[in-house]
Amino acid sequence: MKDLIEEVEEEIAKINAYLSKNQWMDFEIKQVNSAQIVMIGSIDLLLEGYESLEIIIDQPTYMASNISEWHTDTSKEVFFCESISDGYYKFTVLDDNGKLNIYIGTSIKVKILKPIE
Repeated sequence: MKDLIEEVEEEIAKINAYLSKNQWMDFEIKQVNSAQIVMIGSIDLLLEGYESLEIIIDQPTYMASNISEWHTDTSKEVFFCESISDGYYKFTVLDDNGKLNIYIGTSIKVKILKPIE
């Protein structure tokens, strides 16, 4: 049976693998509440129904991001995680200017909405 850090690292690997198959990806914070942060990734956020993936961070306790939408350079890794204490993880997301968006929560999940062929 996998422990939680292995599950978190697998989800981060899935996200980065998916992103690496795209020339770019735009992100938007869709929802923030005490239960979760929901991010949507898309090639074009202006086109409704073109969402490519959904990323959910559970039980967020901290969010350091001054933007709700950003563009990423997918030629390098974009999402990172680090175990910090008592089942909480620091999730770092890079935008295309190298700026960090930091979120702390208990887990991360990805739903691939548009598989890449």
